[in-house]
Amino acid sequence: MDSSDSSAKPLSRREAIRRGTTLAAAVSVPFAAASTSGADEQPAPSGGAPVVHFEIGCRDSTKTQKFFAQLFGWNIIPPAAANIPAMIAAAKGGIDGHITSLGHEPHHYVAIYVQVDDIPAHLAKVEALGGKKIVGPIDVPTGTFAWFNDLDGNLIALWKPKAG
Repeated sequence: MDSSDSSAKPLSRREAIRRGTTLAAAVSVPFAAASTSGADEQPAPSGGAPVVHFEIGCRDSTKTQKFFAQLFGWNIIPPAAANIPAMIAAAKGGIDGHITSLGHEPHHYVAIYVQVDDIPAHLAKVEALGGKKIVGPIDVPTGTFAWFNDLDGNLIALWKPKAG
């Protein structure tokens, strides 16, 4: 997926589901950790929607983990199994994240996850404002997510934790 190509066709439902299945494996564990750290609280109306998680996509997860651990001193927890991302523990005052290698496009990306209460409504608003839905909504064990491109092609994710 080259987000700079404005002629790119939207994903077919089948391709979105295929990608979403891989993404679901990649994001189900990190959001479980986020939801236990208070990230499942709803944003204050005046404060806007909070950024609750970030993701770094790469081809070589081990190499990327080592780079960021050495660069920023991040505590990176290696994946417990295949198709599970490496977790980046939240530093004081920060949010948690993960490093993942999806095994398909997009290989190289950074995404922030913004928590919202209604993903379909926000995706409709994205498109009304000129953005482009990429994937989702996709249900995972800990909630629901979707990806979209903003006006400049930046990959942004929406997140809604499961109630409970």
